[in-house]
Amino acid sequence: MKADPAALDAAAQQAHDLSRRWTTAAADVEPETRSAIGALGTGFSLRAEVENVLSAHTAEVTMYARYLQEFGDALSATATDYRTSDATGGNRFWYLKER
Repeated sequence: MKADPAALDAAAQQAHDLSRRWTTAAADVEPETRSAIGALGTGFSLRAEVENVLSAHTAEVTMYARYLQEFGDALSATATDYRTSDATGGNRFWYLKER
C-alpha cells in the first residue's frame, strides 16, 4: 500500500476544521448558559448543578478539540515525512543517471 501525502494533508485539514468547529460551538453555548445560571440566583441548588455540567462540558470539549488538533498535526507531519523520505530516497540514486 502506497502512502498518499495529499490524502494525509486533506485528513489533517478535516481534523483541524472539526477541532475549530467543536471549540466554536462550545464557546457559542457558554454565554447563554452563564446567563441562565445567573438568572437562577444563588439560592437554587440547580444553579450549582448547571455550573457543574457547563464546567464538565467545557473540559470535555476542550480535551476532544485538543485531541483532534494533535491528530491533525500528526497527519500533517506524516505527510511531510513521506514527501521527505521519497525525495531523500530518490536523491540517493541521482548520481546514477549522470553516467
